[in-house]
Amino acid sequence: NGYQLFNEMVEQMAADVLEISSASARRLYNAFVSSSSDLMATGIKELPSLASMPLCDRRAEDNELVVSRTLLNSTSARCPVSDASLRLIKLDKEQRKRLHDGLIDLSIEQYMEFNQRRNVTKEDSQMAATELKKFAEWLNTREGSPFTAVIDGANAAYLGQNFHQGKFNYYQIEFLVRALESMNEHPVVVLPAKYTEKNFNINLNGWKQQALEEKEEAVINWLHEKGQLYIVPAGCLDDYYWMLASISDQEVSTGGKSIDVDAKQAQAEGRFPGTRPMLLSNDLMRDHRLELFEPRLFRRWTASYIVNYNFTAFVDDECIDPEIGFSTPEFFSREIQCNPSREDTAWHFPVSDWETHERLLVRLPSSK
Repeated sequence: NGYQLFNEMVEQMAADVLEISSASARRLYNAFVSSSSDLMATGIKELPSLASMPLCDRRAEDNELVVSRTLLNSTSARCPVSDASLRLIKLDKEQRKRLHDGLIDLSIEQYMEFNQRRNVTKEDSQMAATELKKFAEWLNTREGSPFTAVIDGANAAYLGQNFHQGKFNYYQIEFLVRALESMNEHPVVVLPAKYTEKNFNINLNGWKQQALEEKEEAVINWLHEKGQLYIVPAGCLDDYYWMLASISDQEVSTGGKSIDVDAKQAQAEGRFPGTRPMLLSNDLMRDHRLELFEPRLFRRWTASYIVNYNFTAFVDDECIDPEIGFSTPEFFSREIQCNPSREDTAWHFPVSDWETHERLLVRLPSSK
């Protein structure tokens, strides 16, 4: 029938399209009103071409055809109209493998570009892939507690340091680690090798040299002794390491079990709900190469794993405001998705120029 055909068409559409425009939402709404208004609530009329679709929060009747703009509950992911609960669409095993393989390939390209003045050979560039695979192997075979958080170390150390006395601040990394541990998380820090050297160059309001102080080296040693530090070899891009860490199965330490945190567990343990390990980084990753050839995979990864954070920048090892704020990852996906709605089926479409938690709802009655 027509509803079955609609479901099949949208399933195919959802495989290629992440969201629709408000103009498309309006056309879809009008198409249903013109063809099936007898199955919809009374008083429903077609929208003029430039009209904005009104927001609806009226709970739908059973077996009612519903096409409306709705605002999801941001803490429960529940739709007030259809009673459907949206879900987080995570990377499946095949997608994680594609991301893993894509990172290996990109690491080779990046190494060649970074070292092009040294006339490296293609064989030399395999070193980048070998090192990244070595990191993946370490994550999968290490024993002990699984990592539930991955910290982009350089990003944490540079946060807010764009002032006269600014520096690569190791105490900010320590601060973030301790904050996560107080929330029952077990973080690992990914750090480029240059920041473990006695002297290194930084670019804060121009290039300058920074010397590694004894107290700063103590932070590095503290993390190393705890088994919570991985140093990225020189010439390799640390982005690929913390991205790969976020999708690692950590086979030995997890025992093959999921370490994701559901809402009930989060409330009981004082943690964020969602995918683990979460990735702590404020890197916007605009125009990242991975997004160019895997846009859906990249968006699904960023939505599920990345946690942004903010705190007052340290001056050397001092911070006047020891508070930290986190922006948690999504626990329901901003993708076209279908979910049960009582005895019916509800489709929710993200709309590019609507608010973040607004959706176009199409609920199809099962018995009509």
